[in-house]
Amino acid sequence: MGNTVICMAYINRLEQLKRTMAAYAKYGHKYSVIIANDGYEPLRRDDLPSMNGNGIIEIFDSDGVTEKTWHDPAIPMNKALRYAINEMGADTVILTNPECMPVGDIIGDAATVKQGEYRVYSCLSLDETI
Repeated sequence: MGNTVICMAYINRLEQLKRTMAAYAKYGHKYSVIIANDGYEPLRRDDLPSMNGNGIIEIFDSDGVTEKTWHDPAIPMNKALRYAINEMGADTVILTNPECMPVGDIIGDAATVKQGEYRVYSCLSLDETI
């Protein structure tokens, strides 16, 4: 399996983020996570679950945006995607959101994607019972 990086947009959903990261971790793959924070609220590394040696976590914030009246993770998400490919050398990039908790081995399956091929996975909506 190559270098897999998960890029997640983050807008004020810490509990969903924690549960989703735990769901990815249970399959034991090595991977990294980049969290693209739109700046709605500060995201501290201490708030995040441990990767248990599976990889690293990077946080990208919306730099230089002042008096913002919208919440759009596109700027940090684009920055995170470029970083995943250019700086981390990602072979596989999974674009997702914190509330898209995997119910299967997404990382293992995504690693089988060939050049020029794309996959779309379904997800569950997280609520208090999951």
